[in-house]
Amino acid sequence: MVPKLISPAEFNALVDSLEGRDRLIIKLLAGTGLRISELTRLKKSDLDLDDKHRESKSIASLPRRACPSSPAR
Repeated sequence: MVPKLISPAEFNALVDSLEGRDRLIIKLLAGTGLRISELTRLKKSDLDLDDKHRESKSIASLPRRACPSSPAR
């Protein structure tokens, strides 16, 4: 079965319906390309808010760097 994609408007409505931690989780997953396993291991020290990137270890323990695709609202 092929997964159904949601439209940008549906995604924005979903994000707008969330608050706090749940909203942050969805925005991080969608905006940075983090995998769920990477998100669960993410530490504050992994984030560089000045340079707007994050570094994490992939499943193979190789460093991965991702930049958000758009600024957070």
